[in-house]
Amino acid sequence: MLLEENNFITLKEEEGKVIISVHKPGYPLKEFDGILRRIPRIKISNFIELKKALINENETDIEIGQYLPSVELELTNDLMSAQILVHETISYEVEYERNLNHKVTQLLREYDVTYGIQGLQIRELKTSKPC
Repeated sequence: MLLEENNFITLKEEEGKVIISVHKPGYPLKEFDGILRRIPRIKISNFIELKKALINENETDIEIGQYLPSVELELTNDLMSAQILVHETISYEVEYERNLNHKVTQLLREYDVTYGIQGLQIRELKTSKPC
């Protein structure tokens, strides 16, 4: 899936991996940070390779990170507590809230979480922060 494309880079997702291809060297790291803010599902795990790729023209694909799920459940080691992480830009539209609540409900069912569930406070969510 194509994530971003411009005169300098192509950024895509393949099987949960984030891949970069550089067409023209010199893409500013600050502008790349803007991409990360727009697409918070991108998690950079190989920053050194990203930095090298942006400096050098390299048409070959370089893996620089992972493409996170839109909603993730984080369990403690003792399985007594769970938190939700939303890896997408938070919107306060009614349709978005319904969709997010549906995703969270599915995730809770998938992990068989049934007790102590607190309502999701959309207005208090922060991207990629546990709630």
